[in-house]
Amino acid sequence: MNDNKKIDNDTRRIISKRIASKIEDKNILYEVEKFHQSTTWQMPYKWTFSKDVLNWESIIEYHDTLPEAELASINMFPTYEVPFSEKCQSTRIYNKKEMISKEIFSNILGKAYGRYRGLGSKNYPSAGGLYPIVPLVLILSNNAVEEVKKGVYVYDSGKYQLKCIKVINQNNIKRIGRNLNSVYPDKMLSNICFAYAIDIEKSVLKYGRRGYRHALIELGLISECLHLAYREQSDIYGDCVWSGFNDNALTVECGLNPYLLPIGLVQWFK
Repeated sequence: MNDNKKIDNDTRRIISKRIASKIEDKNILYEVEKFHQSTTWQMPYKWTFSKDVLNWESIIEYHDTLPEAELASINMFPTYEVPFSEKCQSTRIYNKKEMISKEIFSNILGKAYGRYRGLGSKNYPSAGGLYPIVPLVLILSNNAVEEVKKGVYVYDSGKYQLKCIKVINQNNIKRIGRNLNSVYPDKMLSNICFAYAIDIEKSVLKYGRRGYRHALIELGLISECLHLAYREQSDIYGDCVWSGFNDNALTVECGLNPYLLPIGLVQWFK
């Protein structure tokens, strides 16, 4: 349908679901959902690593994997001074007292997730232009972002709007915290957190099993896009990409179905 931009969202949703019901391979959908569930954590960090695993990690961490079949080497030295750093480039220390302005936060969201006028693409690629990753914004304090109350929001990339899908209170925040950070369940790293949900059906409908791979690639792209977006605004902010969460419980606490829209990645911010 070439004039799809003239269709309102409700009509688009109805038509797309009707077509999807005709072309959907339920066996592939079930297979991918089952595989995804096999990768989830229910009780993160309830295990120990063997001494051999820790020894192996100490040898290979912060080093590239390079094929052994080297025929020649060409020097490609950068002309800039390579920065020196003895610390990880992500951070787990955030300023929770300072409120971020609505203007800056709007610019960050727009750069990271917003659609361009015209075709409707974003600052990161997506196979077939499907964009199956749904960015959620978890505002865990009324003092986190100017004029934004605590709650779970989804970002409407076409209208540049935060849409609240769940109002949260202190009990909700405690449960979210318990499932976000199982190591220290009472310690929120920040009062702003991004969670990226995977539309499983949308990811596999066109490309089958490979579409799930596309969705996982997009998780990495969207998190890096946020990193570049806030760095463009200021160097006082930081982030930490996070997989140490209770997948299904966190997804439910955010108001989503863990089989249809499971959260696949979390990114602390500010």
